Amino acid sequence: MQVYLDNKALVERHNRQQALGQHSYTVAINGFSDLSREEWRARLKSSVRPSSERSGQLHQNTGKQVPDSLDYRDQGAVTAVGNQGQCGSCWAFTALGSFEGMWKLAGNELVALSAQQLMDCDTAEYGCEGGLMDTAFKYIKDNGGLDADATYPYTGESKQCRASDSPVASLSGWADIAVGSEADLLDATANKGPVAMAVDASHYGFQMYKSGVYDEPSCSNTIVDHSATIVGYGTEEGKQYWLVKNSWGTEWGDEGYIKMSKGKNNQCGIASEASYAII
Repeated sequence: MQVYLDNKALVERHNRQQALGQHSYTVAINGFSDLSREEWRARLKSSVRPSSERSGQLHQNTGKQVPDSLDYRDQGAVTAVGNQGQCGSCWAFTALGSFEGMWKLAGNELVALSAQQLMDCDTAEYGCEGGLMDTAFKYIKDNGGLDADATYPYTGESKQCRASDSPVASLSGWADIAVGSEADLLDATANKGPVAMAVDASHYGFQMYKSGVYDEPSCSNTIVDHSATIVGYGTEEGKQYWLVKNSWGTEWGDEGYIKMSKGKNNQCGIASEASYAII
């Protein structure tokens, strides 16, 4: 209760400062507001396991001009926001965010795919204890595709693999963004599709984000502990942002989304572990 009351006071103080122009985003009480900073960071610690050895082909910048703003929801290439619950399975939802979008943009029907299949069957990952998007893509390729969420629904815990012999979507490979390159991240997002990425989400502003452009100067651009999917970008009140689909349900953030600072020297490491599916 004391942690909750402290966070409530923090939210009220932050939003008063935001009204005075001291912050570019608002925060709100949510399902994580009873967690202290230490508890929050401990929970995130297992969410994504960064790899020093990338396994995809390197994204080659197309050199094409990009639009000023983009939202793949407008193209019907984004499924509903998922909710990973108490499980550190963000890596699975994040990989699927890119895969589903790329599948749709390639001319197929949009389908919500099975995060639970990745949890149960991808033995290179650690289930609720974390994983990596590149190795999730490798499992999908090696398996010949993935089942739909409708037939293999999410339970929030690893169980015995029960994948079918007839996956509904498949990929041919995946590509990695050069570490730290927001220019390549922009090119990939604009000219390829939704991109899986990992960030430093350990600060209270991310924990209780509500609206606006999230700007956290003390964010690490090398140490990442949570993953989500970039589904667009734009500008709000003069501030550039990446539009990010999270997997904490629609009660968190802006109906499950967060606008993260763009063009601020890879703030929060948004371009440090980015990759995308290739259909």
